[in-house]
Amino acid sequence: WGILCDGRKVLLSIRHGNKESYDNCLEIFRDLKKRGMNDPVLGVTDGAPGMTKAFNEVFHKTLRERCLFHKKGNILSKVPSTIISEMKVDLNAVYYAPDRKAALRNAQEFIQKYRLQYRSAVECFEDDLEACLQHLRCPAKHPKHITTTNLVEPSFGEENRRRKDIP
Repeated sequence: WGILCDGRKVLLSIRHGNKESYDNCLEIFRDLKKRGMNDPVLGVTDGAPGMTKAFNEVFHKTLRERCLFHKKGNILSKVPSTIISEMKVDLNAVYYAPDRKAALRNAQEFIQKYRLQYRSAVECFEDDLEACLQHLRCPAKHPKHITTTNLVEPSFGEENRRRKDIP
């Protein structure tokens, strides 16, 4: 999916493929450029290494945003349920800060607060942090859509549902 400057959503490509493999993503991204798509200002990916590598190779001028919905899920899966609500508030203070400076300050506070007790969660938080803050370099016109890949997720569910009903 693409989001235009005026907020309209445009389907760019849909096809079967080998999930998020490097080769499949490279083919899709190259096809978009071949059909005339310029490098977008920002692109949102999950943490799949193949997709990230292909994205960076084809759209080297584009800011790559890490999907915050999936990233938060990865971090919160590493802590006990009793701390999830509190940690989610602290993560949102970083990821949805009003600007990059505040986000980095909040990130340091998050690290200091949780490093000793939840080391693996903090390591996950620190991994790809820069990509989690790229949306803060853009005008905040469409923040809901420029921080997550969830716009595309319903397509997967619908495709899977139809494949069961209509082989």
